Amino acid sequence: EIAQQLQLRHPEIAEHTTLLLVGGIRRAGYFDGLALPHIALGSIRDRAQLASLYTASDVLISTSLYDTFGQTLVEALSVGTPALSFRCSGPDIILDGVNGYLVPTYDTAVYADRLATLLGRERDDAGAFSPRTCRESAQRFGAPAVASRLVELYRTALDRDSSAE
Repeated sequence: EIAQQLQLRHPEIAEHTTLLLVGGIRRAGYFDGLALPHIALGSIRDRAQLASLYTASDVLISTSLYDTFGQTLVEALSVGTPALSFRCSGPDIILDGVNGYLVPTYDTAVYADRLATLLGRERDDAGAFSPRTCRESAQRFGAPAVASRLVELYRTALDRDSSAE
């Protein structure tokens, strides 16, 4: 439905768009009626190959409705590619209007509009959606940042415990 909305609302962008589908497809022929040209790449486990795909892409789109942690969102951001997701599965990762967009769940028209915005933008070295902004936003999920927050959490817990004695 998002692809159909993109065709209807932004035909000038849709005619230059090809979707790369990554991951296992459970039902044969599921994407046969897709309104946009697409290439199904299947599951990719090689990190370098994934990073190359993310880097070559204009935007990572996620249509998941129940992703517990959007690893693919962080992977794309870490190489400088903005991300687009429904609000229900990306709010802890995507900074709306900064490194991508969060779209109200099931609102395919808004999703298509945001996708068109990201696909039609000029590529700058700074500012919203720039590779630098995307990479910097992903750093908060890297090992040093997570370890630092964990250490601080332990310190806070130990301070509370020692003050209660």
